[in-house]
Amino acid sequence: MENKKKQEYIQDSAQKSTQNDPDNESVHVFSAEYEDRKQRILLGIKDYENTKDSETIKGQTGLKKEYGQFRRFARVAAILIFAVILIPVSIHAAVTIYKFTVSQDGHTATGTIQVNKDGASQEKVSEDFGTMGDDAEEKTDVEKEKTVEKYDSADEYSVVGSDGYSYSINPAGRYVEINFSYLPAGMIRFEADKYDNGDPDMGISVAASQWDGESYDVVNRDIANARTLKAGEYECLLFERGGVDYSFNKLVYIPIKEKSIIITIYAGRAITDEDLDKVIEGMSVNEAIGEDPSKWTFVGEFVYDDSGITDDTAASATLKEDTFSCVDLKEQFFRSGYKMTVNDIEINDNIGDIPERDIVYWFGGLDSSLVDANGKFKTFRCRRLVETSDDEFAGWGDYNDSSLRLVTVDMTYESDVSYSKDGVVDTLSFYLDRGEIDESNELQPPVTTNYFYSGEDVSAQNSRSVTFASPVYAEIDGQKADLVDVGITMNRDGEKHDLKVYFLVDESEIEDSYMSISNDDGYSQKYDYISVYLGEGK
Repeated sequence: MENKKKQEYIQDSAQKSTQNDPDNESVHVFSAEYEDRKQRILLGIKDYENTKDSETIKGQTGLKKEYGQFRRFARVAAILIFAVILIPVSIHAAVTIYKFTVSQDGHTATGTIQVNKDGASQEKVSEDFGTMGDDAEEKTDVEKEKTVEKYDSADEYSVVGSDGYSYSINPAGRYVEINFSYLPAGMIRFEADKYDNGDPDMGISVAASQWDGESYDVVNRDIANARTLKAGEYECLLFERGGVDYSFNKLVYIPIKEKSIIITIYAGRAITDEDLDKVIEGMSVNEAIGEDPSKWTFVGEFVYDDSGITDDTAASATLKEDTFSCVDLKEQFFRSGYKMTVNDIEINDNIGDIPERDIVYWFGGLDSSLVDANGKFKTFRCRRLVETSDDEFAGWGDYNDSSLRLVTVDMTYESDVSYSKDGVVDTLSFYLDRGEIDESNELQPPVTTNYFYSGEDVSAQNSRSVTFASPVYAEIDGQKADLVDVGITMNRDGEKHDLKVYFLVDESEIEDSYMSISNDDGYSQKYDYISVYLGEGK
């Protein structure tokens, strides 16, 4: 029942996350891809923002840091589907209080957490956690008040933590303090629930969720290994993600029946097993919280995992067939109240007349390592990421030398309410993705992706792909357009306008790159868009 509620909650959150936030009027210069990467590094969960907007994040964490949360634009075009027969796997280790079972379905693993009623003596269970009868499920009045009481977001209040951030507090929520007597060398708490020492793959993130002591499932993708741990007084289930995609590749679930809680630790790939054992062994969970909200952890209703992601092959194929439409050059199409035509696609080895300072690429713009004094793109060292497939996890492949190309998509458009049943929108989203349509008219994701090589093989999450998903510049009628992340503000005056959208693409990836256009209203963004292949350019 609890897992069914979790599934419904996550699906509802995913739907809510695709809606516009009317209160979010902040303007910033960094792209959605950069912001998504930064948030994933900090949170330690690769797919966290695929299903979360600021309001949902607040609902899960209870501590909403008061700066803009930037939504990653969901795309169904490059979904990987794993359809493998379910293989149950039981894990045996030195655990006595809890029972952990793992089943594997392709690259997806489901871990079941239970109190070990059969394997542990009733006396020990009773001594440590109370009886296993009805009394064990009874919560104190304070706990009931914290977990059941409904609250109005208007009741939230802000408190500044010792880290200097302001946190919005849910007055009806339950909070605990999670402290560690041991952390790897140089690692410190830099904000609520997050620890770092400067190494991009050495972070730790912590989360907590309510647990009633009943059987509970956690689901995660791309799992290569699963095992149990016994660290000090704690018994844990550990999932390790395969390949090099993830910076935080270790997920540790720590049930604590006496506190009705499951602690989740997301650990960086560079953290050794020995250090991770010491971190867990030195963990303390305290109900009594102090005055510093940066040390508080909100106890959410569910463990956040990948259980909200479906692997319905037939439904996904139908969705792509119905919504992923490719157009050719000179072909007229309609999108959200605009009649549009892609007139030409140009590919250049320099930035032309665009001021270098106006180009938005990764950490703010271009630098001398990428372009010379005349604006021509330089050659730089790269390494290919071999993407995850049904058979293999992602891994680093061949080294190569490559260069950027500026791809200009030259369009005309005009607005007319008759072109859309929903009216004319102010902003359209333009973004770049990669994939090829096969002989069966199925869109296949790329096999490899080129990344800048920094001299060391860190995770792909902490590396930069050469091809950039967001437009780096845009013009309307020869003037710089209002571009925020992937959104371009359009003219709605019914007149014909010229629009140029610029992308920076690895020279070796132009053929299978395509620009997609959709309405920035969430549901249209996810389920209805038109694409044009940049390989049509010259």
